[in-house]
Amino acid sequence: MLAERHHIDVAAPATLAWRHVRQLDLARIPWVRMLFALRTLPERLAGKHQPLHIRLDDLVSSPAAPGFQVLSENPPHEIAVGAIGKVWRPAIPFIHVDGAEAFAAFDERGFVKVAWAIRVVPRTSEPLSDSMPEWMPVNACRVELEVRVSANDPASWRLFKRYFRIIGPASRLIRRAALAQLAREAESGTRSDRELTHLAEHLDGGLPVETMGDIAEGLAGTAIMALAMMTPFLRRAREHWGLDGHDAQRIYPGDELVPAPRWLWTHAVEIDAPASAVWPWVAQMGADRGGFYSYQWLENLAGCEIQNAETIHSDWELVEGDELVLHPKSPPLRIVSVDRERYVVAYGAPDTDARAAGRPWAEVSWLFFIEPIGRHRCRFVSRFRSTCSNDVATWLAFGPLFCEPVGFAMDRRMLLNVKARGEQSYRESRFGRLHLT
Repeated sequence: MLAERHHIDVAAPATLAWRHVRQLDLARIPWVRMLFALRTLPERLAGKHQPLHIRLDDLVSSPAAPGFQVLSENPPHEIAVGAIGKVWRPAIPFIHVDGAEAFAAFDERGFVKVAWAIRVVPRTSEPLSDSMPEWMPVNACRVELEVRVSANDPASWRLFKRYFRIIGPASRLIRRAALAQLAREAESGTRSDRELTHLAEHLDGGLPVETMGDIAEGLAGTAIMALAMMTPFLRRAREHWGLDGHDAQRIYPGDELVPAPRWLWTHAVEIDAPASAVWPWVAQMGADRGGFYSYQWLENLAGCEIQNAETIHSDWELVEGDELVLHPKSPPLRIVSVDRERYVVAYGAPDTDARAAGRPWAEVSWLFFIEPIGRHRCRFVSRFRSTCSNDVATWLAFGPLFCEPVGFAMDRRMLLNVKARGEQSYRESRFGRLHLT
């Protein structure tokens, strides 16, 4: 069985939070609307999908139109929703059952049961958490969102696990976004940016969102991802964003690690600062160091726990043998080569035993390359190379279908933010205002 739970503390009475739980429409979150639109593309192409609303009251199942339905409700405390189906298929075949008892008793092979519940817990005389900020009023509550999935046979469970490895990050992102959206609506503009920052940090996994501007930038990033997903025919052009074809096809450090990639990118940006001013920002990258200078809000909704650095920390500098942490729950890449003020090469080696036995495997390399192009200018290059086994689940997880649109948006943002930091620190260093911590 899969069981995952998230929660958020809300500075609003439990009765008000409950009302917003019942009224919440996830389709008002632009990138969630985009994800659901992509998920329901087969139905929409067949003319079966109606205008998108994602509200509890829209979850109605019937023999003619089976799907999610409300299984139980105990207002103003809890509501439970469930569905039975083959969720790993592009067009999900659902099974209709009448009510919670029939849902619990269903045991037909070939299906999984998916249930999720939202609970509103009033705040007691004690704080809901030790880190609750001083501005949180006594009349507050906690909203919990729990998801459970079970299968009726081992084969269905294996199919679901493969499917969830692919969609799990997006699913968790949607759940966290739902809680954050609910909190914002329940508090209805009564909090300042500073308070919203503290509130967001109460999400499971810690979400160090700085301002509402970070959220706006993240939404812009999702728009870039959506456009890239809808234009796979432009993938070749995106693969060398910021470079002409000749420079993108050069041999770079680390290419020998993945000599025959199934897909790759080589992105670049020119920076009005020397390599010595840009290197410190590049050398401290990593989820457990200075971040990746990309869309922090999106990364943290996916559970990356990143705080993009605004200053240089010399003790964070990557050296050969270090690990480049991408996500707390993902295997890190190993730093296999460093030429100070020139490049860092990170490598994710394949599982040799799995490769030899014909089981799923993947292999990637990631190069951060700084190339002088003048006395006070340089080019920052990000080069990613990937190959993997031919099974569908691994290809979907590591291939270009989803990774390329997301990677293009995130990598482009990283390059531009390194450019901004490098140019600013260079200007400040010329006047003696750069402070190392």
